Amino acid sequence: MSTPEFAFLQMGGLLTLHQLVLVGNRLCAEYRVREDGMVLPCEPSTTVERLKRFAESAGGCYGAKKVKRALRFVAGRARSPMEAKTAVLTALPVSAGGWGFGVPELNYRIEASELDSRTLDRESRKYFEIDLYWKRKEVGLEYDGADHVDPARVRADKRRINCLTANGKTILTVMYDQIADEGIRETLMWQLAKVLGVTVGKLSEEESEARNALMGDVFGSDFEL
Repeated sequence: MSTPEFAFLQMGGLLTLHQLVLVGNRLCAEYRVREDGMVLPCEPSTTVERLKRFAESAGGCYGAKKVKRALRFVAGRARSPMEAKTAVLTALPVSAGGWGFGVPELNYRIEASELDSRTLDRESRKYFEIDLYWKRKEVGLEYDGADHVDPARVRADKRRINCLTANGKTILTVMYDQIADEGIRETLMWQLAKVLGVTVGKLSEEESEARNALMGDVFGSDFEL
């Protein structure tokens, strides 16, 4: 019986670099999508660490080199398709179609102080979670999905972001249209680059082609996350 790690290694000879990262993010995700589109929590099929160990043990097998490179940009623990997709866009280098911000840590936990914990949605919870977080820069990106329109959820999110901001974190928020719409996406990525201290230059012809190919797979039907 094939394992997720072996299947991923086999894909190294079939998929492009960004396609491998998309598949890797999905294999390491903590969600599943029901037939009706509902996103539900689940255990990941594998982890980034297990994929790396298996790839290293494969030696010079066909596709192993590309798989090892792809794993440098895979982010585990996504809890929604948009988290997984946004992580790919931000992590991949410009030459591969991404923005080159580095791999974010997904659903990163930050311990709450006794004072800040009063703002949390549950008394039993003693930490904040940030959807995508660049720890070295203390910059986070929060995805506001459909459930974030509930008034109680909106109030809780605002309290949480206030606490994180007061503790020196820079938090940007993003909704689906900000990722799916090209013009709005470019603005969001420029804003994220600015707070991360990353310089965004004009794309070369090859980089533009790579960006278009990545966008086609991220928002196309062949690589549903």
